[in-house]
Amino acid sequence: MAQPCALLDHEHIAAVLGPDGGSFAPPRTHTGPQGTWQLCERESGYGVPGRNLTAFVLRLDLAQPTTARTRFDAPVVSVAGLGSGAYVRADPNVGQQLSAYDGNLNIEITVTAIAGATPSAGQVQPVMIDSARQAMEELLAQR
Repeated sequence: MAQPCALLDHEHIAAVLGPDGGSFAPPRTHTGPQGTWQLCERESGYGVPGRNLTAFVLRLDLAQPTTARTRFDAPVVSVAGLGSGAYVRADPNVGQQLSAYDGNLNIEITVTAIAGATPSAGQVQPVMIDSARQAMEELLAQR
């Protein structure tokens, strides 16, 4: 599986959330009884006075086939045309979240505030959907 940070279009994300501040934790991989997951955590909005500082987190899972909807316990909105199923939601405690799946590939993206206001759904959901679509297409092409 490709490194998750390499699957992101950092210029596209920066255009919406502000300059890329780099990784705030090194990309990591974990393999356990339920499968393998990889994580990419990046800061956006870095170094711009008055700009919100946000975290853009991409998590890739290769696990048992599942549905994205079961991962969220709050109301979700369906995203058409992304994998076998995809959903977004806004969690007041976490931020904007997207979960998508296709077979045993699960993609989760979370955008949350580190400092300042949490970005609105209208600001970040399009870039989350584009990022998930790009990552999914690249990973499915590698199969």
